Amino acid sequence: MDKYILRKEYFGGIIADVNNFCVNSVDKIQYEAIKELRKIKNDSHVNVYECETHDNVLSAPTSSTIYPSLKCNSDCEFCFVKSIEGKYRFDMTYKEFCECVDKLKLVGVIDIEIMGGEPLLIPWILDGILYIANNGMHVSINTNAILLDDMMLNRLGMIENLSLRISIQDGFDSLPSYILQMLEICKKQSIRIDILSVLQKKNCDKLIELLRCLPKEIVKNL
Repeated sequence: MDKYILRKEYFGGIIADVNNFCVNSVDKIQYEAIKELRKIKNDSHVNVYECETHDNVLSAPTSSTIYPSLKCNSDCEFCFVKSIEGKYRFDMTYKEFCECVDKLKLVGVIDIEIMGGEPLLIPWILDGILYIANNGMHVSINTNAILLDDMMLNRLGMIENLSLRISIQDGFDSLPSYILQMLEICKKQSIRIDILSVLQKKNCDKLIELLRCLPKEIVKNL
């Protein structure tokens, strides 16, 4: 499986650590040196994309988002899905999802984020996550974690290039203990986890309380 992606750009290129979705730029000399070193070492862990480049424009996004379904088991008042759910009623099939992933890989996208709705409502979503990972890209899944169970966490724990993004929007009174329990489970499974929320007037105090109880390695970006 690819561990790094090297992608040609007008300024030289970008190199990404797929497991951690860490992206760095390199100049033209560094790009050619890395590519040549890969050839000499016959390193199958580095995947090279040499797409057509244009001045001052990336050849493709580094990250892309797929919304396979807008169905959700939560009712967050700020969510944009409420305003469009009547217009987009059809869910993606697994085949359509894979075709979309194939097209994104072809142009050198490094990370695919799965959003919704609630992605874990989709019967084939774990297979979809694995399909992205097996294609050498980093995969992020944004979930409210309501449906997360031991079977899902066991399967997710087997995927190295995965970030589990838990979206916390309500139920703040019971959150600290729940989140700490979830973090402990994910740590045992070696799952990278991010905590996401939307700042609102009514949850400001609770978010501060939540931040205070989280481990320092989780609270990186505010």
